[in-house]
Amino acid sequence: ATTLISIQMTEDILAMSSLLTLCVFGVGGQRLAALIRSPEWQAMSWGDVAPYAAGLAGVIGALSLVFWVLRRSGRFPVLLQLRRRAKIGIKRIVRDWRKILKRGKRTALLTLSLAFIQWAARFSVVTAIILALGGAFQPLLYGGLQWLTISLAALVPTPGGVGGAEAAFLALYRPFLSGTALLAAMAAWRLLL
Repeated sequence: ATTLISIQMTEDILAMSSLLTLCVFGVGGQRLAALIRSPEWQAMSWGDVAPYAAGLAGVIGALSLVFWVLRRSGRFPVLLQLRRRAKIGIKRIVRDWRKILKRGKRTALLTLSLAFIQWAARFSVVTAIILALGGAFQPLLYGGLQWLTISLAALVPTPGGVGGAEAAFLALYRPFLSGTALLAAMAAWRLLL
């Protein structure tokens, strides 16, 4: 049972993270190219960006220090338990995949390919719906938002993320569609997905 779960989980993680990386870097590259061509870029100086960069570095440093102190003091046992469970889970997954790659490389490659196809199809559903309703063609942006919508829906403790998935969809896709088109897109997305 652990092997079956770890195989599906690993396939999903590999497929989703690869597609999400493609979406993020693709959208980031498009936005960066548009920013470089914009007049605001020419007027921007390091002094404008430095406070934000310093603030972000400070927050990351402070959080790292807090976690390090809590971990060293032993006063945060949940962190130690999570670390121990993660190590056990990773060891099991590595062990299972070693066995699979020893005896079933073709089957593993086939199932991993199917996982990529499945997640690519799931990421592209929103693009097709928004295009059908007259929206712009932005598949990488919509794919990244689709991943975020699915992740937020997974946090909702209802079967299939009912309620949370719809709310996340409406909140994330509001800039691209309006009024009844947004509601129609949400209903079609939920039905098709």
